[in-house]
Amino acid sequence: MSVIKIPRLPDQLTLDFGPIDPLARFILRADRLLRDSGIRLSLSTDFAELWEINARAKGKDWYTLPPMFDQTFNELGPKNGFWLKGVNHAGETVLSHAVRLYVWADTDLRRETESLRLLYGPTVVDLAGARGEATAASASMLTGRIAHTGALWIRSDFRNKGLARTVSPLTRALTLSRWYPEAIFGLVSRKTVEAGMAAVYGWPESRVERSIVFSALPGFESRLEFCLCWMTTEEVEAAVIAAVPEVASETRPMPSMALS
Repeated sequence: MSVIKIPRLPDQLTLDFGPIDPLARFILRADRLLRDSGIRLSLSTDFAELWEINARAKGKDWYTLPPMFDQTFNELGPKNGFWLKGVNHAGETVLSHAVRLYVWADTDLRRETESLRLLYGPTVVDLAGARGEATAASASMLTGRIAHTGALWIRSDFRNKGLARTVSPLTRALTLSRWYPEAIFGLVSRKTVEAGMAAVYGWPESRVERSIVFSALPGFESRLEFCLCWMTTEEVEAAVIAAVPEVASETRPMPSMALS
């Protein structure tokens, strides 16, 4: 029998920013919890693989990935993206959660949404009739180095185990340690928020706002309505420290505005 070799998440990490000791313990605890549930975690920057996995699962228990994670439209790599990959004992991918880093020196989430650059970047695409609307009050405030988390998927046979409560905060902690952006946001469908899942994902109630709406996007439903869920990186950092209060910590410096 061949042995499937998967990198182990803690062995892949260098904690570049944030409260080092709490982050390390927080990440190790989350990694252990997922391993105890039969999932081995690692980080990947191979977005082509993510799309291949999505193509197989789409229509069964996963939605079509949004264009911001599509290399057809966006340049994606270690400097501006990664995804958390979880595999079972057979080596099958059963979990994902992806992250994009945006550097918006002269723009903000509202303008990037309404121009559709949030999804398609500067790529010229036939988007006749497509629209983006951002009425969430904080959309105009999200500017600078901003990270987006999305494409959360847990295969159906691993659901109803409370794993999303661990995966979402873990991804934010990894984002903090990798880039230390000014804020981290997610777009959670209105139906999902109304079902109480924003709290499950660890978004504070005060940071869940309506709405971000996309209409007539090629290959998607005619209308997609999301709630903007977000946290400042200081809030993410505080949540990590609160989860491991017994650990004293050194904090590494914040990055510059340059994409690095």
